[in-house]
Amino acid sequence: MTIAKYSRWVLVSTVQLCFLFVSSSVSQNADQSNYTNCLYGYAGCDKSRLSQAQLDKVAEAEHQRNYTNCLYGYAGCDKPRLSQAEVDKVADAERQRNYTNCLYGYAGCEKSRLSQTELDKVAEAEHRRNYTNCLYGYAGCDKPRLSQAEVDKVADAERQRNYTNCLYGYAGCEKSRLSQTEVEKAAEAGRQRNYTNCLYGYAGCDKSRLSQAQLDKVAEAEHQRNYTNCLYGYAGCDRSKLASGVGPVANSSSSESQSALQSPELQPLGYFVGTWTIAGQIVLRSFGAIGKFTGQYRNQWSTDGLSLISDWNEQRPASSESGRSTYEYDPELKAYVCNSVDSSGEKETSVGNLEGLTWTWLSSHTTADGNLGGAFHYQTRVRTKLHF
Repeated sequence: MTIAKYSRWVLVSTVQLCFLFVSSSVSQNADQSNYTNCLYGYAGCDKSRLSQAQLDKVAEAEHQRNYTNCLYGYAGCDKPRLSQAEVDKVADAERQRNYTNCLYGYAGCEKSRLSQTELDKVAEAEHRRNYTNCLYGYAGCDKPRLSQAEVDKVADAERQRNYTNCLYGYAGCEKSRLSQTEVEKAAEAGRQRNYTNCLYGYAGCDKSRLSQAQLDKVAEAEHQRNYTNCLYGYAGCDRSKLASGVGPVANSSSSESQSALQSPELQPLGYFVGTWTIAGQIVLRSFGAIGKFTGQYRNQWSTDGLSLISDWNEQRPASSESGRSTYEYDPELKAYVCNSVDSSGEKETSVGNLEGLTWTWLSSHTTADGNLGGAFHYQTRVRTKLHF
């Protein structure tokens, strides 16, 4: 045999061997897939292709699946294929399932299959469920089945639910069932809800029910919301209301408001326009007697619109103070500057910066004891609150 013929013979033989190997692998994979289908009861099982050992294992798996179906009440149970021991266990499981269904009020309860002890426990559970339904106003309440003590408790719970519904404006309020004291408390809660709705612009506001003082506060809050919407480009901005000078900027002209809106550096200060109420705790004697303090700040733009003027008063543990602060933007410092003086003549200068929503102020405070320095931070996270 020549070398060329020998090479061709080797090549053909190698290809044939490879083909046989691939065919064998495909056949083995198909056999394994068929065995798996039979073993787990999947579609595509051809038992004629199984070995005797595989047939034995498949039969065992089928028996176990059938026993499991019967034991747990699943579809596909064939009881004649069970052993006597398995039949006994399945019967016990069926009795337990039936008792559980009756005990918890589930579908599939056959009381005729229960023992007397089980019947007593089921009756007790049914009574508890009925009492709970009546007590909390759930569906399925049958009051004639209640004891007198239970009837009394259910009546108390119904009165309390009705009072709660009236107090918080929930559905299901029957005012005719309230006592005079409850009627008065529910009416006061309703007035407060209405005022809150008006103050924060929520649905359900009826201004005709507000006092004059409440109307003034609501008008001021509406103006502040509108101004903030315009300042930050939020929906709901009505610039005609800014020009009219309504609310906290009543002493400012239309051009002053527009000046503040058009100045990028002054825009963040517009957040504080309006009346603010504060409360806090003095912890250093350098700032006066230790204790709680409250205060009110009325903020509006200056006449030229280039600074924010804050007239304030505070009630401290041992005294009351008032003063004025002026907030400006210093282009050389590239920072905000606040100069304050109180009714006693004490002065304070603060320099502030804004990063994101966080203001940071460094202050120098002149008191009778000398100069004090300090720093504080706060965040303008929502439109009506500051977070220190």
